[in-house]
Amino acid sequence: MDEIMEYLEATAKHISNELIEIYSRTDQEHGLVFPRKRDGSVRISEQEAKTLFLYRVLSERQFCLSVEVPTEQTYKQKGSREISARVDITFLKGNTKRCVHVEFKAHNCKLEDIRKDLEKLLREKSTGMWFHLLEKANRGTIMSLMGKFRKALESLSAHVETCGCSFLIAICVLRKGSLQFRWLDFTADIENNRAVVDDAFGKDGRSKAWQLHGMGA
Repeated sequence: MDEIMEYLEATAKHISNELIEIYSRTDQEHGLVFPRKRDGSVRISEQEAKTLFLYRVLSERQFCLSVEVPTEQTYKQKGSREISARVDITFLKGNTKRCVHVEFKAHNCKLEDIRKDLEKLLREKSTGMWFHLLEKANRGTIMSLMGKFRKALESLSAHVETCGCSFLIAICVLRKGSLQFRWLDFTADIENNRAVVDDAFGKDGRSKAWQLHGMGA
């Protein structure tokens, strides 16, 4: 595993720990907190994960970052014409060369929400990270989410089969206090890349080789 991959994995673990701690505390007097809705319930979104990620990377001063970065490829995700999409966070080498793209999501979201952002990671042709935040989840929730990842990647099979990049998929469950993660190591070999998807998202309904981190691991 190269340096940037190790850094992404360590950062995913770090922000997961922080999110779980913030969620579990009731006496916090400073720092980031999840906002409350009008009915008093906690609002969970990807914004808190993105904020913590930015803070950690910027404070460590190892990389240049850009936010909401226009893609190099064009996409027809809405409307009738192809336009640039946006990547949540992009790492850069030497202030200009893009080397990592990071996307954040929350909840057991719609299939199309997953598909369109996976398309960006696949087609932008660089190392990627997907950080997904759930407030709570049982086995059915995780299987539902994994199924959506699988269907999204199947619909993007032409891009998956030729991809030669690696992507970290990290799923944090706040109430359980856990992070499950794994790398999708694509090699531009069709058979290998298909096997990676099968292992990660369960051709037979079973996902393999996910690592666990945190109190609920």
